[in-house]
Amino acid sequence: MSVIDNVISQNPEGVLVIDNQKTIEIEDEKFKIYELLRHPKYEPILNALKEGPLTVEELEDKYNKIAKSPKSAKTLYRYLKFLEKAGLVMNAGQQLLKDQNATRVLYSRTASIFYPSHVPEDLWECDFCQRVLEGAARIVSLKEGLPKQTKESIKKVMSDVDQHIFDELSDIFEKNSEEVSEILRNSSSYETSRINHVAGILLLLLNPSIYEKEVKEIFKK
Repeated sequence: MSVIDNVISQNPEGVLVIDNQKTIEIEDEKFKIYELLRHPKYEPILNALKEGPLTVEELEDKYNKIAKSPKSAKTLYRYLKFLEKAGLVMNAGQQLLKDQNATRVLYSRTASIFYPSHVPEDLWECDFCQRVLEGAARIVSLKEGLPKQTKESIKKVMSDVDQHIFDELSDIFEKNSEEVSEILRNSSSYETSRINHVAGILLLLLNPSIYEKEVKEIFKK
């Protein structure tokens, strides 16, 4: 089939803030919408759509080049409908086919960048997170001259740091959505997460005195 033109009727937003407590049911399984950004089935779709609107047929080719498990166009259409229901994907227009009285739907992301609405209260409550905190506390405690740390003391500091970083990045994203979208346009969800992590740490270091008292308090003998 020869393509004569792509007619775009909707363009993605720059940054979309997602309620990271909102859930969606997919095939009798419940997910937090934000979890879909890193789900092995759906992340390749969102990464492929970063390049611009695609038909299901075009997406099939790109998806199967980047995903560990290839999928058929029929399966990907079902995934797109799930993501559309979740508010992460939308019908962006139509692709006109040459010499045929036919069109194909173009799908795109609803935004170039997805960002959580707030820092989850249970961010450090999962079993994995508890192991991370415990391991970090034990390693820090090996530093000569420092008292033994607990995962509770490390959790308190990290929760406050996470909130500060979130507030800083949220402010930047809100005021510079187009510029941020351009910077992160070709980054995968993992790369975007790492970029935001590094940027957040650098922003924190611009004003380290914020947590100086708290850090000294938990590390004093």
